[in-house]
Amino acid sequence: MVTGSSDHGGDSGWGSILGLPIPLRRAQWHFWSFCAWVTAFTITNIAARVVALTEHTPRPQWHLIPPLLTVDIIPTAIFCGIFSPIGVETIAMVIAAYYSRRKRRENLEQGRVEGHAEGRAEGHAAGRIEGRAEGIEAANAAWREWNLRRLVAEDTAQPFDEPPPNFDSGSEETGNS
Repeated sequence: MVTGSSDHGGDSGWGSILGLPIPLRRAQWHFWSFCAWVTAFTITNIAARVVALTEHTPRPQWHLIPPLLTVDIIPTAIFCGIFSPIGVETIAMVIAAYYSRRKRRENLEQGRVEGHAEGRAEGHAAGRIEGRAEGIEAANAAWREWNLRRLVAEDTAQPFDEPPPNFDSGSEETGNS
């Protein structure tokens, strides 16, 4: 019943069961699903026939069950042949949607974590650049003030023995410690 013909753009990964297109990679699922459905419905039919047979007659006629089941098996097989692929494909879609949603959530969470780490790194880098610029500006301001005091002392002919600003220790101390 599985054919290699396909109406899906010439994709050889598709087949047909009773005219219903199915992916060939799930043909085994369809077969076992069909078998399970037929078995379940046949057992249900047997139980219904046994109950009906034992309810209305004091002495059940067991020899009537096989011919009645033979008559019931044809509609059961047709019903299961139609709904087995639909059931398998529905289950496959539900599982795929669940998996897709879970992966999307994992990817979003991973993106948040990576974005947070990247943002922190960019913030630290920007802070270092800004801190370095402020430090250079502070050092330049200290040197300008020192030079201004030196020039004023030179113009007034006063002795100037103040050492230049010292930034080697990381603070804005002058050399007068």
